[in-house]
Amino acid sequence: MKHPFLLFALILLGLGPLSCKRGAPDGTPLRVLDAQGKPVPGMEVQLLSSSRPGFPREDRVVVQTGRDGQALVRLQSGRSYTAWGLKKDDRGKPLVQTEVLEDVVAGAPILLRTDLRAPKRFPLRVAMLHEWKDYAPIRLVARSLTKNSFAFPLSLDSRGRCLLPVIPGRLPRIEFSTRAGAFCRSGRWALWPGWCLRATRLPIQTDPPSKTVPAWWWP
Repeated sequence: MKHPFLLFALILLGLGPLSCKRGAPDGTPLRVLDAQGKPVPGMEVQLLSSSRPGFPREDRVVVQTGRDGQALVRLQSGRSYTAWGLKKDDRGKPLVQTEVLEDVVAGAPILLRTDLRAPKRFPLRVAMLHEWKDYAPIRLVARSLTKNSFAFPLSLDSRGRCLLPVIPGRLPRIEFSTRAGAFCRSGRWALWPGWCLRATRLPIQTDPPSKTVPAWWWP
Protein backbone atom coordinates (compact mmCIF):
# COMPACT_ATOMS: atom_id res chain seq x y z
CA MET A 1 0.00 0.00 0.00
CA LYS A 2 1.38 3.36 -1.08
CA HIS A 3 -0.14 5.53 1.68
CA PRO A 4 -0.48 3.50 4.90
CA PHE A 5 -0.44 6.58 7.13
CA LEU A 6 -3.29 8.15 5.16
CA LEU A 7 -5.37 4.99 5.58
CA PHE A 8 -4.64 4.96 9.33
CA ALA A 9 -5.76 8.60 9.62
CA LEU A 10 -9.01 7.84 7.82
CA ILE A 11 -9.70 4.95 10.21
CA LEU A 12 -9.17 7.24 13.22
CA LEU A 13 -11.55 9.81 11.75
CA GLY A 14 -14.15 7.13 11.22
CA LEU A 15 -13.89 6.00 14.84
CA GLY A 16 -14.07 9.55 16.20
CA PRO A 17 -17.88 9.86 16.50
CA LEU A 18 -18.14 6.36 17.98
CA SER A 19 -15.55 7.10 20.66
CA CYS A 20 -17.41 10.32 21.61
CA LYS A 21 -20.66 8.39 21.93
CA ARG A 22 -19.12 5.84 24.27
CA GLY A 23 -17.66 8.60 26.42
CA ALA A 24 -20.97 10.45 26.78
CA PRO A 25 -22.53 10.57 30.27
CA ASP A 26 -24.87 7.65 30.95
CA GLY A 27 -27.94 8.22 33.05
CA THR A 28 -31.27 10.00 33.40
CA PRO A 29 -31.07 13.81 33.67
CA LEU A 30 -32.51 15.35 36.83
CA ARG A 31 -33.16 19.03 37.62
CA VAL A 32 -34.37 20.79 40.76
CA LEU A 33 -35.93 24.26 40.44
CA ASP A 34 -37.34 26.65 43.03
CA ALA A 35 -40.61 28.59 42.80
CA GLN A 36 -38.96 31.23 40.60
CA GLY A 37 -37.59 28.63 38.22
CA LYS A 38 -34.00 29.01 39.48
CA PRO A 39 -31.77 25.93 39.92
CA VAL A 40 -31.28 24.61 43.45
CA PRO A 41 -27.72 23.39 44.15
CA GLY A 42 -26.84 21.00 46.97
CA MET A 43 -30.23 19.26 47.05
CA GLU A 44 -29.99 15.62 48.09
CA VAL A 45 -32.50 13.68 46.00
CA GLN A 46 -33.64 10.15 46.79
CA LEU A 47 -35.28 7.92 44.20
CA LEU A 48 -36.89 4.75 45.52
CA SER A 49 -38.46 1.77 43.78
CA SER A 50 -40.00 -0.83 46.10
CA SER A 51 -39.72 -4.57 45.56
CA ARG A 52 -42.36 -6.15 43.35
CA PRO A 53 -42.74 -9.18 41.05
CA GLY A 54 -39.71 -9.34 38.83
CA PHE A 55 -37.73 -7.09 41.19
CA PRO A 56 -37.32 -8.89 44.53
CA ARG A 57 -35.28 -6.08 46.10
CA GLU A 58 -35.93 -2.38 46.38
CA ASP A 59 -33.69 0.03 44.50
CA ARG A 60 -32.68 3.30 46.15
CA VAL A 61 -30.61 5.94 44.37
CA VAL A 62 -29.26 9.03 46.18
CA VAL A 63 -27.68 11.94 44.31
CA GLN A 64 -26.87 15.57 45.06
CA THR A 65 -27.44 18.37 42.57
CA GLY A 66 -24.49 20.44 41.40
CA ARG A 67 -24.17 24.21 41.10
CA ASP A 68 -26.53 24.15 38.11
CA GLY A 69 -29.19 22.26 40.09
CA GLN A 70 -28.72 19.20 37.92
CA ALA A 71 -27.52 15.62 38.29
CA LEU A 72 -27.48 12.33 36.42
CA VAL A 73 -29.09 9.27 37.97
CA ARG A 74 -28.77 5.63 36.98
CA LEU A 75 -32.18 3.98 37.18
CA GLN A 76 -33.15 0.42 36.35
CA SER A 77 -35.28 -0.05 33.27
CA GLY A 78 -38.74 -1.45 33.90
CA ARG A 79 -39.05 0.04 37.39
CA SER A 80 -41.16 2.95 38.62
CA TYR A 81 -39.59 5.30 41.18
CA THR A 82 -40.72 7.90 43.67
CA ALA A 83 -38.43 10.95 43.79
CA TRP A 84 -38.05 13.44 46.64
CA GLY A 85 -35.34 15.87 47.69
CA LEU A 86 -34.24 17.52 50.94
CA LYS A 87 -31.58 20.18 51.46
CA LYS A 88 -29.91 20.70 54.86
CA ASP A 89 -27.45 23.20 56.25
CA ASP A 90 -23.99 22.36 57.60
CA ARG A 91 -25.51 21.41 60.96
CA GLY A 92 -28.05 19.04 59.45
CA LYS A 93 -31.04 21.36 59.85
CA PRO A 94 -33.61 20.91 57.05
CA LEU A 95 -33.86 24.01 54.88
CA VAL A 96 -36.04 23.15 51.90
CA GLN A 97 -37.63 20.07 50.39
CA THR A 98 -39.08 19.22 47.01
CA GLU A 99 -42.54 18.05 46.16
CA VAL A 100 -42.92 14.29 45.77
CA LEU A 101 -42.76 13.09 42.17
CA GLU A 102 -44.28 9.70 41.39
CA ASP A 103 -43.97 7.35 38.40
CA VAL A 104 -40.38 8.27 37.57
CA VAL A 105 -38.84 5.93 34.97
CA ALA A 106 -35.39 5.51 33.46
CA GLY A 107 -34.68 7.68 30.45
CA ALA A 108 -37.41 10.28 31.03
CA PRO A 109 -36.02 13.65 32.23
CA ILE A 110 -36.86 14.33 35.90
CA LEU A 111 -37.98 17.79 37.03
CA LEU A 112 -38.43 18.39 40.75
CA ARG A 113 -39.80 21.64 42.15
CA THR A 114 -39.33 22.87 45.69
CA ASP A 115 -42.25 22.63 48.09
CA LEU A 116 -43.55 26.02 49.19
CA ARG A 117 -44.10 24.59 52.66
CA ALA A 118 -41.06 24.54 54.91
CA PRO A 119 -39.86 21.08 55.99
CA LYS A 120 -40.98 20.26 59.52
CA ARG A 121 -40.21 17.59 62.10
CA PHE A 122 -43.21 16.64 64.21
CA PRO A 123 -43.02 15.23 67.76
CA LEU A 124 -44.41 11.75 68.37
CA ARG A 125 -45.34 10.13 71.66
CA VAL A 126 -46.32 6.51 72.19
CA ALA A 127 -48.44 5.98 75.31
CA MET A 128 -48.97 2.83 77.42
CA LEU A 129 -45.52 1.41 76.69
CA HIS A 130 -45.93 -0.89 79.71
CA GLU A 131 -48.42 -2.90 77.64
CA TRP A 132 -45.52 -3.90 75.41
CA LYS A 133 -43.28 -5.32 78.15
CA ASP A 134 -43.97 -8.93 77.15
CA TYR A 135 -42.87 -8.11 73.62
CA ALA A 136 -39.94 -5.80 74.37
CA PRO A 137 -37.92 -4.48 72.69
CA ILE A 138 -40.22 -2.86 70.16
CA ARG A 139 -39.16 -1.33 66.87
CA LEU A 140 -40.89 1.62 65.27
CA VAL A 141 -40.68 2.67 61.64
CA ALA A 142 -42.23 5.75 60.03
CA ARG A 143 -43.24 5.09 56.42
CA SER A 144 -44.21 7.69 53.85
CA LEU A 145 -47.61 7.38 52.18
CA THR A 146 -46.04 7.49 48.72
CA LYS A 147 -46.39 4.81 46.04
CA ASN A 148 -42.89 3.59 46.91
CA SER A 149 -42.71 3.84 50.68
CA PHE A 150 -39.65 5.47 52.28
CA ALA A 151 -38.85 3.89 55.66
CA PHE A 152 -37.37 5.82 58.61
CA PRO A 153 -36.47 3.82 61.79
CA LEU A 154 -37.46 5.63 64.99
CA SER A 155 -35.90 5.56 68.45
CA LEU A 156 -38.03 6.40 71.50
CA ASP A 157 -36.70 7.86 74.72
CA SER A 158 -37.64 6.52 78.15
CA ARG A 159 -40.92 8.46 78.05
CA GLY A 160 -41.93 7.09 74.66
CA ARG A 161 -41.13 10.28 72.72
CA CYS A 162 -39.15 11.09 69.62
CA LEU A 163 -38.90 13.71 66.92
CA LEU A 164 -39.93 12.45 63.52
CA PRO A 165 -37.58 13.07 60.59
CA VAL A 166 -38.78 15.06 57.59
CA ILE A 167 -41.09 12.66 55.74
CA PRO A 168 -41.79 12.76 51.98
CA GLY A 169 -45.38 13.96 51.73
CA ARG A 170 -45.07 15.28 55.32
CA LEU A 171 -47.24 12.80 57.26
CA PRO A 172 -46.32 9.12 57.78
CA ARG A 173 -47.77 5.78 58.75
CA ILE A 174 -46.23 4.34 61.93
CA GLU A 175 -45.46 0.63 62.05
CA PHE A 176 -44.59 -1.45 65.12
CA SER A 177 -42.72 -4.74 65.17
CA THR A 178 -41.50 -6.79 68.15
CA ARG A 179 -38.93 -9.41 68.99
CA ALA A 180 -41.75 -11.98 69.14
CA GLY A 181 -42.65 -11.23 65.55
CA ALA A 182 -45.83 -9.33 66.33
CA PHE A 183 -46.55 -6.59 63.83
CA CYS A 184 -49.07 -3.81 63.44
CA ARG A 185 -49.45 -0.47 61.73
CA SER A 186 -51.19 2.75 62.63
CA GLY A 187 -53.65 2.60 59.77
CA ARG A 188 -54.00 4.20 56.35
CA TRP A 189 -54.56 7.68 57.73
CA ALA A 190 -51.85 10.23 58.20
CA LEU A 191 -50.41 11.10 61.59
CA TRP A 192 -51.55 14.58 62.53
CA PRO A 193 -49.09 16.86 64.36
CA GLY A 194 -49.51 16.98 68.11
CA TRP A 195 -51.38 13.69 68.34
CA CYS A 196 -50.28 10.79 70.48
CA LEU A 197 -50.11 7.20 69.29
CA ARG A 198 -51.80 5.08 71.95
CA ALA A 199 -50.98 1.38 72.06
CA THR A 200 -52.63 -1.46 73.94
CA ARG A 201 -52.33 -5.23 73.73
CA LEU A 202 -55.24 -7.06 72.11
CA PRO A 203 -55.41 -10.50 70.50
CA ILE A 204 -56.23 -10.40 66.80
CA GLN A 205 -56.29 -13.10 64.15
CA THR A 206 -53.23 -13.30 61.93
CA ASP A 207 -51.85 -15.86 59.54
CA PRO A 208 -50.41 -17.91 61.16
CA PRO A 209 -52.54 -17.27 64.29
CA SER A 210 -50.67 -15.34 66.98
CA LYS A 211 -51.04 -12.42 69.33
CA THR A 212 -50.10 -9.06 68.02
CA VAL A 213 -50.24 -5.51 69.28
CA PRO A 214 -52.46 -3.12 67.32
CA ALA A 215 -52.32 0.62 67.76
CA TRP A 216 -54.59 3.52 66.93
CA TRP A 217 -54.79 7.31 67.04
CA TRP A 218 -55.53 9.09 70.26
CA PRO A 219 -55.63 12.89 70.60
